[in-house]
Amino acid sequence: MEQKKSKAPIILSIFLVIAIIAICVMAYFIYTLSSDKKSAEDEAKKLNQEILNLENMTNDLQEQINSTSNTVSTSTNETITLKAGTYVVQGINVTPDENYGIESITLSADGSFSANLPLGTSYIGTYTFENNTLICTATQETNLEGGGSSNTSANLTFEFTIVDSEDLRFSRTSSSDLNTTVGMIYKFEDEENESSSSNTSSNVVDISGSWNFEKGLLNGQEVDSRDIFGSSIENGIGSLTLNQDGSFSDLIGTVTSSEFDNQTSGTYTVNGSTINLVYSNNQTKTLTYNSSENCIEYPAGGYTYILKK
Repeated sequence: MEQKKSKAPIILSIFLVIAIIAICVMAYFIYTLSSDKKSAEDEAKKLNQEILNLENMTNDLQEQINSTSNTVSTSTNETITLKAGTYVVQGINVTPDENYGIESITLSADGSFSANLPLGTSYIGTYTFENNTLICTATQETNLEGGGSSNTSANLTFEFTIVDSEDLRFSRTSSSDLNTTVGMIYKFEDEENESSSSNTSSNVVDISGSWNFEKGLLNGQEVDSRDIFGSSIENGIGSLTLNQDGSFSDLIGTVTSSEFDNQTSGTYTVNGSTINLVYSNNQTKTLTYNSSENCIEYPAGGYTYILKK
């Protein structure tokens, strides 16, 4: 009995030591976990700060990009300069018997423009510059009719690439009917040279006046007038009268009754050696002035009439 009592304190001491060791181990694990948690929190704070720094850097870079873009855009627009005036297509005659093309384009200092077609048709609107391109937006179409004019709404664009800071290359249009001169170069028309050219032209020939039928040609060979006009030749072949005010009277091979006035009169324009007639019924005809022969070549029904004053 006494031996059992003497062993009890030893057993209790062993359990006490084990308990102390267990408590120390638990304390160590708790300390380790706490330390790891603190390290994780510090790492998270560090990562959050780096993310914030990256966001600030991204914002700064975006502001610099926007600023640079605006500067480049402004600089580009400031360096684009074109003379106000008329730019004329080079290397091609724009004639109304083909798909229409732009004969010339006139730029005004106020930002408006007109794209000019043969026979007095024009598209009118405003223009802007973008990336070395002249962009013309037409909102109105103007047509000459019988000495007057008519206006209709339009929605067309014409784009011209600026070449050598002074010329225009017709690059694109939203209308497939006006693409004849796409790809062509347009040069500024010097008013002094134009005036000199006009004066020289006027000294060479005065195109106004009455032009009378002289002979008819078929495939370059002269033919008998009776084969062309038949018995109506007995009543006279008639003449073409070009008035200085831009109007005309065409009585070649026609009766002269007033009921046919809308088929025998109208307005005309001259472009170099080309004479464009627009009749009052909106029919058109293109004549050619032959300076070497001082005559007008008048096409009709497969024949070519030679008219002289």
